[in-house]
Amino acid sequence: MCLLAVPEVLIVDEKNRPIQDKHYETSSTIRLSCIVRHVYMTGSVVSWIHQGVLLNQDSTRGGISVKSELREDGAESVLSVARVDKADSGNYTCSISPSQRTTVLVHVLDGKCLAVPGAPQQRQQQQQQQPRRGLRIHIETEFGSRRATAAPLENGTNNYMNGISDVADR
Repeated sequence: MCLLAVPEVLIVDEKNRPIQDKHYETSSTIRLSCIVRHVYMTGSVVSWIHQGVLLNQDSTRGGISVKSELREDGAESVLSVARVDKADSGNYTCSISPSQRTTVLVHVLDGKCLAVPGAPQQRQQQQQQQPRRGLRIHIETEFGSRRATAAPLENGTNNYMNGISDVADR
């Protein structure tokens, strides 16, 4: 009896879980890891593609690094793109052949605040309402390596304390 393993190409997070999208801040570095499993590879043929364009160190954009390592039953490849801006958003594909590939959608967030679009209008509406006693709201979200929080001040107003910190600071 012969068992065949189906080749896998996965873009994974820091815990090796497959991902479909990733968020980064402008001026940060995109770091994507691609795991290739169940494929015998004689050379490093892992390719990274952004919006249909092959990425490599010779790119006119600069700041691009691709490091691939062969493994017993596949490979691992890490793509780094330094000093990102909005133009670096979009689909990033890790490929070993036209039929063996996977794609992740990268969002590069513009600005200092990781806020939801429309949030300033929502805050104005909240401040015009009467405070509700006994209701406490704490909002926390993560984008890449950053965490944004909002919590009410203890002075009974509708004012909020906001903060942005590194996830590692927890």
